[in-house]
Amino acid sequence: MPKTLYYVSVANGLIQDETTMNDALQDDYEFRIRANDEEIRELRELMQKVLDDEENTHIRAPIPYKSAEHDKATEDFNSDMLNMYNMIYQLGDDKAKRHIEQTGILGRLLNPDYHDAGYGTRKDNGTVI
Repeated sequence: MPKTLYYVSVANGLIQDETTMNDALQDDYEFRIRANDEEIRELRELMQKVLDDEENTHIRAPIPYKSAEHDKATEDFNSDMLNMYNMIYQLGDDKAKRHIEQTGILGRLLNPDYHDAGYGTRKDNGTVI
């Protein structure tokens, strides 16, 4: 299956192929990738999952007694972000790969700081906090 050049904006949740891309808009995209139809479909699905996950994390954010660590919405968001950036890395050009490597996003998603010391479960009067 032939691969087409696409421009990807994670920040805006957009994927646009080179045939419909306006030169003036190329700077609005973070990554350039080469992908076939199936890969683009999968990347679009991942990007939509990340947007959905982000909405779910915002819904639970104002709950004052619910901590972010060990939260399913946050774990889903991190997992889907990891899958999305991993796919962009695999399909990306050299510049995209360098950018992802330099930001360290994949490592941070694999090892979020809420697994560090101080985020353990403690019990007060038999109640898990």
